[in-house]
Amino acid sequence: MMPQVSRLIWKSFYSAEKDSFSLEGMEYFRNMTEPPVLQLEILRGATGFWGAYKNGLLAGVLATKKDRVVLLFVGEDFQRRGIGAELIKFAAKKCSGEYLTLDSTPSAVGFYEKLGFVRTEPEKLEGGIRSLPMRAEREVLLKKLTK
Repeated sequence: MMPQVSRLIWKSFYSAEKDSFSLEGMEYFRNMTEPPVLQLEILRGATGFWGAYKNGLLAGVLATKKDRVVLLFVGEDFQRRGIGAELIKFAAKKCSGEYLTLDSTPSAVGFYEKLGFVRTEPEKLEGGIRSLPMRAEREVLLKKLTK
């Protein structure tokens, strides 16, 4: 199962970000999403990990730590079908705090903004990874996504 999850994450990330990340950033991300690393995070219990399936196929993945989305990817063949929004809704339901937070890649900012997330800081660059810190009020997300 983990190899399938890792492939979905990598293919989605590479497709969306290959032109906006340095080689260092791409390598760092690839290493962090290898099956043993993902499995270790799950076994530690610090990360909740869920999959979305359509017709028996893995369509998307979500990982959270407390009230923070640390990973959200939808397979290329399943994008623009509401799966990402459903995964965010699931995360908001699991969230116990006032806000749900995340670090968005540049290409996903528009998606998150449509859901109600706002940028909280300027773009960051760490280990070659570009990200924009964002947050959304949990109740606003739930209202918007349960219409």
